[in-house]
Amino acid sequence: MSHLHTTPRWKAARLAAKRRDGWRCCDCGARGRLEVHHVRPLAKAPELAFELDNLRTLCRACHIRVTRA
Repeated sequence: MSHLHTTPRWKAARLAAKRRDGWRCCDCGARGRLEVHHVRPLAKAPELAFELDNLRTLCRACHIRVTRA
Protein backbone atom coordinates (compact mmCIF):
# COMPACT_ATOMS: atom_id res chain seq x y z
CA MET A 1 0.00 0.00 0.00
CA SER A 2 2.91 2.32 -0.46
CA HIS A 3 1.05 4.23 -3.17
CA LEU A 4 -2.27 4.35 -1.35
CA HIS A 5 -2.48 8.13 -1.40
CA THR A 6 -2.32 8.29 -5.20
CA THR A 7 -5.18 5.87 -5.90
CA PRO A 8 -8.65 6.95 -7.01
CA ARG A 9 -10.11 4.83 -4.22
CA TRP A 10 -8.15 6.78 -1.58
CA LYS A 11 -9.09 10.11 -3.14
CA ALA A 12 -12.78 9.11 -2.96
CA ALA A 13 -12.46 7.94 0.67
CA ARG A 14 -10.63 11.12 1.65
CA LEU A 15 -13.29 13.29 0.02
CA ALA A 16 -16.06 11.32 1.74
CA ALA A 17 -14.38 11.79 5.14
CA LYS A 18 -13.97 15.54 4.64
CA ARG A 19 -17.60 15.89 3.55
CA ARG A 20 -18.83 13.83 6.50
CA ASP A 21 -16.77 15.98 8.89
CA GLY A 22 -18.09 19.23 7.44
CA TRP A 23 -14.75 20.29 5.98
CA ARG A 24 -13.42 20.96 9.51
CA CYS A 25 -10.79 19.44 11.77
CA CYS A 26 -12.48 16.95 14.11
CA ASP A 27 -10.23 18.05 16.97
CA CYS A 28 -10.03 21.85 16.82
CA GLY A 29 -12.62 22.83 14.19
CA ALA A 30 -10.10 24.54 11.90
CA ARG A 31 -10.74 24.84 8.20
CA GLY A 32 -8.19 25.20 5.44
CA ARG A 33 -5.52 22.63 4.73
CA LEU A 34 -7.10 19.44 5.97
CA GLU A 35 -5.67 15.94 6.08
CA VAL A 36 -7.38 12.62 6.63
CA HIS A 37 -6.05 10.48 9.46
CA HIS A 38 -6.31 6.71 9.84
CA VAL A 39 -7.54 6.06 13.39
CA ARG A 40 -6.12 2.53 13.30
CA PRO A 41 -2.79 2.89 11.46
CA LEU A 42 -2.32 1.29 8.06
CA ALA A 43 0.59 -0.77 9.36
CA LYS A 44 -1.65 -2.41 11.95
CA ALA A 45 -4.91 -2.56 10.01
CA PRO A 46 -4.38 -2.29 6.25
CA GLU A 47 -7.81 -3.81 5.67
CA LEU A 48 -9.33 -0.60 7.11
CA ALA A 49 -7.47 1.72 4.74
CA PHE A 50 -10.62 2.92 2.97
CA GLU A 51 -13.20 2.42 5.73
CA LEU A 52 -14.92 5.69 6.54
CA ASP A 53 -15.28 4.67 10.19
CA ASN A 54 -11.48 4.51 10.41
CA LEU A 55 -10.93 8.00 8.95
CA ARG A 56 -10.96 11.41 10.67
CA THR A 57 -10.43 14.83 9.16
CA LEU A 58 -7.68 16.77 10.92
CA CYS A 59 -5.81 20.01 10.28
CA ARG A 60 -2.06 19.71 9.77
CA ALA A 61 -1.21 20.71 13.36
CA CYS A 62 -3.65 18.24 14.93
CA HIS A 63 -2.55 15.48 12.56
CA ILE A 64 1.07 15.97 13.60
CA ARG A 65 0.07 16.00 17.29
CA VAL A 66 -2.04 12.83 16.97
CA THR A 67 0.56 10.87 15.01
CA ARG A 68 3.33 11.78 17.47
CA ALA A 69 1.29 10.71 20.49
